[in-house]
Amino acid sequence: MVRRMVKYNPSFLTEDELVNNFVVRHTDLELIMRVISENTTGSNQHVLVIGPRGSGKTTLALRVAAEIERDAGLREKWYPLVFSEESYRATSAADFWLEALFHLAEQTGEEKWLRAYQEMRDELDDKRLADRPLWQLLDFADSQGKRILLIVENLHMLFADLASDDEAWKMRHTLINEPRLMLLATATTRFEDVENPSQAMFEMFKMHELKPLEDEECNAIWELVAGAKLPGSQIRPIRILTGGNARLLAIIARFGAHRSFRQLLDDLVDLIDDHTDYFKSRIDHMPSTERKVYLSLAELWKPSTAREIARVARLDVNKTSSLLNRLAGRGDVVVESRSKKTKWYRLAEGIYNIYYLMRRRGRSADRVKATVTFMIAMYGHESATRLLAEEACSLSPELCREHYTAYGEIIRSVRDRRVIDRIIASTPRGFLESPYFDEYVKSIMTAEGMALEEKGMSGEVADLEEARNLNRQGVQSLGTFFRKGDFEQPLIKFEQVITQFKSTKELLLLDEVANALFLKGFIFAKLDKSEEEIAIYDDVVRLYDGMNGKKPAEQVVKALIKKGATLARLDRFDEAIAAYDEVVRRYGGREEKELAGGVAKALVNKGEILCTLNNPKGALQIYNEVIRHYDNREERELLEGVLDALLNKGITLGLLDMPEEEIATYENIVRHYGSNSEENGFLSQVALAYYYKSNVLGRLGRFDQAEDALLQVIKAFPDIDEFHLAIIKLLLKDQQRHTEALQKAEELINRKPGDAILHNSLAWAFYEQSISALLPKAEIWVRQAMALSPDDPRIHHTLACILCRLGKGDEALKAAKKYLQYPAVVVKKTIDDAIELFVGLAACGQAKEALDLLENSPAAKHLEPLIVGLKLFMGEEVQTAVEILEVAKDVVKKIEEQKQLQQAASTR
Repeated sequence: MVRRMVKYNPSFLTEDELVNNFVVRHTDLELIMRVISENTTGSNQHVLVIGPRGSGKTTLALRVAAEIERDAGLREKWYPLVFSEESYRATSAADFWLEALFHLAEQTGEEKWLRAYQEMRDELDDKRLADRPLWQLLDFADSQGKRILLIVENLHMLFADLASDDEAWKMRHTLINEPRLMLLATATTRFEDVENPSQAMFEMFKMHELKPLEDEECNAIWELVAGAKLPGSQIRPIRILTGGNARLLAIIARFGAHRSFRQLLDDLVDLIDDHTDYFKSRIDHMPSTERKVYLSLAELWKPSTAREIARVARLDVNKTSSLLNRLAGRGDVVVESRSKKTKWYRLAEGIYNIYYLMRRRGRSADRVKATVTFMIAMYGHESATRLLAEEACSLSPELCREHYTAYGEIIRSVRDRRVIDRIIASTPRGFLESPYFDEYVKSIMTAEGMALEEKGMSGEVADLEEARNLNRQGVQSLGTFFRKGDFEQPLIKFEQVITQFKSTKELLLLDEVANALFLKGFIFAKLDKSEEEIAIYDDVVRLYDGMNGKKPAEQVVKALIKKGATLARLDRFDEAIAAYDEVVRRYGGREEKELAGGVAKALVNKGEILCTLNNPKGALQIYNEVIRHYDNREERELLEGVLDALLNKGITLGLLDMPEEEIATYENIVRHYGSNSEENGFLSQVALAYYYKSNVLGRLGRFDQAEDALLQVIKAFPDIDEFHLAIIKLLLKDQQRHTEALQKAEELINRKPGDAILHNSLAWAFYEQSISALLPKAEIWVRQAMALSPDDPRIHHTLACILCRLGKGDEALKAAKKYLQYPAVVVKKTIDDAIELFVGLAACGQAKEALDLLENSPAAKHLEPLIVGLKLFMGEEVQTAVEILEVAKDVVKKIEEQKQLQQAASTR
């Protein structure tokens, strides 16, 4: 359950909410509590917590107060007195103690302290007021038999407002000599009063700096706000973009709770636009010249000197330096001293820097977008979308035919080159045979689909014949459309039907208009004209507005489901869910098998979106609802919905790391639908269940059971290469069965000696296992693939990676160069492949050569973090954006890991 969080001021939370929301900074809490517990002598150790805005200072301070209240031993000895965050009117020591008395009156609610405060508040002379409010505080401490913990925010602001240094010295004297008072204060940065030996508060405090949150801590915040952790390493780029700032994390988590990982990073500008009260208001309140310096630093997007910033701002260097120090004093800018004479500056909140650059557009925006795209490729592999799509599209289309609607839209969004390879490689050449062909396109060509249905027709049959003939001609011309890209002829035919007959009242004729619309939508889908496609489905819904009956309802369900799938493909998930919800709202109570089947499909599709949005628990509830509601029905349309729900339930249980329950779900499918599955048409679903089960068992290391499950799949579909490849991958995981894996691979190649993709896929499978003894064989296969298809950059990539692993760096560079010769868009769409290749080149001793190759290629602008990573690995110092630098450091880690892997392989 998502718990309540307050955007900026946690003091609005109840104590229980505060404690429940405190999911990070536990070590910081323990350190402060230890200091408090050890303050038992005649002089207290005071604590100053330092951290930028949003780092959690206020939450930590309030949590300290709550811990005192909840610990009986501490409660007997301490009374936490919490100042409000922005309520200072103190210009003297007397003012400060008076402010403390005010909060004491507020907290206790006792008339005695309120009267004392009101009486002293009217005293205008600080000398006469002097220590009177302090004495009241000490009287309270004596009456309670406790020490008072003064919790004061923004101490740097307090000291900046004091009328004179004498007032600060007065406060120091009291705090050093009065054991009944301890000060727990916060500040956004170190400041003069505590840093300078000549100032009153020098060495007064134990200073505790809040470090940026680590990845796991960031994910704890994400789970608190969004309801579920981000899977895999997806939290890493979020941590990089926010600098591990708790408040920024909460803002992004709130924004990203209903978005996929890719959508979240793609929509960064919208994210910050939605929170202009936080990101923009501070900029608007800056003096104009100060704002100019701030934005000039943002424009540079790297740690920069005052001289560099002055040049961009077109200001005097000394003036710029003075303004930068003012910005740093408020915590808007971070200062990094790298030499005695030079200071480097950067924005404290890098995400605002990114927002500014993307709003500026042009080259700077392109650079940011390229970095974000790189992050998606580097960290996004474990997303729910990818897992679902990998499961679906790792299979032959023959097996996926009945599941295309469920998984097809997700497949289209996958950018993993090898996943797409498998789809393309297994798609039959003839368009009308393609499993991706729209169901209506296939059915309309059958005799049954083309037969005249005169029953119930009150108008003339001639109109129906004409409409069907036009649709038939349009469908027949689709073959030309796919061969030559000429969509004019089919569109003309379909548009004739729509224009000529859209005002008809005859239901059968109206259905032909709807069919023409669906076919037109199908063409728009293939042309990636998504907005036009969505408009088509809306037209179908409007076509049947106000009409009752089963057939109009079926058409509306079909249109809404197609609309939802298209919207989901565009990452417009809220709208997609609304389309599916509309199906359920309209027809959720209907019992006709076609309509109930449509409702089941809409629910299953909605569940898939929830998985994509990192809400697997919500998806699981939907799948269970479909299973409970329709499991007792015998109609094929509904049983297909139940099977889809069961298969998706299994995958979702995998996302929730519940492998035994996942296996049990697949076994349930086999048990209930496995007998006579070929006769009843459920062979593919049962085979999928076996296949998914084998994947889980393989991940658990139960290889024998995984192999048994795969053999069941191969028994049903003996001609699908992917399943044989899966067996080979399984055998490779068992050191005792490598010879068997090699033998099966040779058999598979002998069956299809002219299949370049198969050769390449087998070579990559052996490469992925990092078995040095088998890599020479993988090299032979990929070279055979290259002979069959010499212009395929993916094959050059596989060869280069294998040669890296074999330590043949010079040859690997040649293959890498050929890979990069192809248009930059190829590399842009396969960034994870580029990372794999250049990490491998660096690990095998070709870092400098790889860097030169990459920097001089058209792909360089898409791969800046990779370039910076190679430079860091070579020991170069790089001045670049903190965000790029952090990603680059992860690239270096990958290189080191790959290097160790290669060294280990060479010693086997």
